[in-house]
Amino acid sequence: MKKLLTVIIVFLSLITATSCSKSSSKKSSTGGTLEVLVATDSHEQWNGKIGDTIRSLFARYIPCLPMPEESFTPLPILSKTLYENDMYKAHHNIFIVSIDPKLTKPSINLERNYWAEPQLIIHFSCPSDTSFFCLFNQYYPSLYELYREVEKDRIQKLFTSNPAKEIITKLQSKYGIDMLIPGGFTVAREEENFIWIRQTIHRRKQDTETGFLVYYRPYTDTAQFNGKNIIRTRDSITRKYIPGAVEGSYMATSVDVIPPQFKRTSKFSTGFAVETRGLWKVVNDFMGGPFISYTFADTKRQRIVTVEGYLYHPNSEQRKYMLQIESLLNTAKVYDEQEQQNVPTKK
Repeated sequence: MKKLLTVIIVFLSLITATSCSKSSSKKSSTGGTLEVLVATDSHEQWNGKIGDTIRSLFARYIPCLPMPEESFTPLPILSKTLYENDMYKAHHNIFIVSIDPKLTKPSINLERNYWAEPQLIIHFSCPSDTSFFCLFNQYYPSLYELYREVEKDRIQKLFTSNPAKEIITKLQSKYGIDMLIPGGFTVAREEENFIWIRQTIHRRKQDTETGFLVYYRPYTDTAQFNGKNIIRTRDSITRKYIPGAVEGSYMATSVDVIPPQFKRTSKFSTGFAVETRGLWKVVNDFMGGPFISYTFADTKRQRIVTVEGYLYHPNSEQRKYMLQIESLLNTAKVYDEQEQQNVPTKK
């Protein structure tokens, strides 16, 4: 997140970007997951081209879900109402647009944890609608990622309060991986180089299952980070270790309708990783859903590690569950017991 802020600050030649805090003691932020409070000068702005432009940012479809789902839910409000009401000020995601012809140049102001924590406020101050459009179109990808980082930070802090300590310890001691697993999860299967962790919530109409897989294999060369090889390895693991409810059924990657998407990133908790998003299915049965995984190198142990999360939640909104899964996967890192013992304790 700091890198994104730095990029904006460095490259905005006509724009000032600042990050400030109002006080040292902050109340917890409010608002639903993937909500953004959007404050404009007037209803006409929100209902016009400015509103259309803002909605285009938050209406981006999340990749590799069974049904189209928008990235965020914008909640329109007048700026005057926002500033006069403490309830709205506590929202964790706030986007403000101010159009003032008296201004000489456009600016973006980024404020973190100003009224509550965690919180991100992005404020566009522009002399005209045209200058806003130009500024917004140039930097909206970075702004989109900044809001997602706030969401993941909230989720990680929430689940930290109730961790599955026994499972976390097992991941550390047996598999050399440190990762936040919330309470309520159980180990479904464990092998020498594989562990399956899941939680099933029983509902009247349809059960919901969230699962995590951690598996690794010896490092041979960089070709192991190729997308086809990642899927080939995944399918060999799930066929062997994750059976379906019907005899002869097993989990596999679905590639026909929505092919998997791969993205190389240097912003994962371990540094470089390949993010894979796609759909899974059960061969010889009728189950399926989305998954996301990160594949990275453990150089000390000379191995390639994959941490994956999947969801079974048919015929319902899935974006919030998948964001929770992504947030937890982003806590994964290589665990070294000796290094942990050498860390000085705080006095």
